[in-house]
Amino acid sequence: MHQDFPGRKSDNEYECLTSRDLRSEQIGQFASVIDRSHVLVYATDYRTQRFKYLSKGISRLLGYRHDQWQRRGIEAVTAAVSPQDRRSFLKIRQHIRNTVRTTPADRQRDLHFTYTLRCQASDERILWLAFHQTVLCVDNSGHLLADVVVVTDITAFQPRVSGVLSVTLADEHGGSTTLETVAYQSREELIFSDRELDVLRLVAQGMSSREIGRQLSITYNTVSTHRKKMMRKARVKRAMDLVRYARERGVID
Repeated sequence: MHQDFPGRKSDNEYECLTSRDLRSEQIGQFASVIDRSHVLVYATDYRTQRFKYLSKGISRLLGYRHDQWQRRGIEAVTAAVSPQDRRSFLKIRQHIRNTVRTTPADRQRDLHFTYTLRCQASDERILWLAFHQTVLCVDNSGHLLADVVVVTDITAFQPRVSGVLSVTLADEHGGSTTLETVAYQSREELIFSDRELDVLRLVAQGMSSREIGRQLSITYNTVSTHRKKMMRKARVKRAMDLVRYARERGVID
């Protein structure tokens, strides 16, 4: 952490939130509004790995049944993360726990974490979701016991990078300071198949589809299909944009 903090208060001044607090009166007042929206909100108790609050937005956002997620708890979130981003997600969760533990007790609840992940809906669509996570409760050793997370769908904004964690600290004036930004990006090779990568490298060399077909001993139509699939995955419409996308992420040289 590269941030100076004010003096640490004694541990007994920071009692843990109770189960009732996790689903507070304020949350209850807005629950009906949250449940009608496409925003997902959940509060997790890490002592039990279960949700203390889970909005009905899970059905609208990802198409999963509310009762199934309620039973599975935090495991349901991990399972919904796309395989390409799951390792990044686990690293982000560990980074958050470490950050909370090393932050002075009187500032832990001022921490805010933001990250973007690809998640799979019940109909197998891949959505880009933004996670906004805030600390609710820690123990006397600084271990994270509970948090609240707000999840929104940002697929329409066509993001291209996942697994980037931003850590901010709220100040007493209503503003915030960015403490750090850490990239836990997944290897983009996982998005493309081995054959698609073969085609992509030759596209980057300026070869036409017919030249690539002769080089790889595949048909022109097969090359065209690979190119179309890669552009759809990368959300670009031109070959030059596909190549730029791949180079920016270190997929090809």
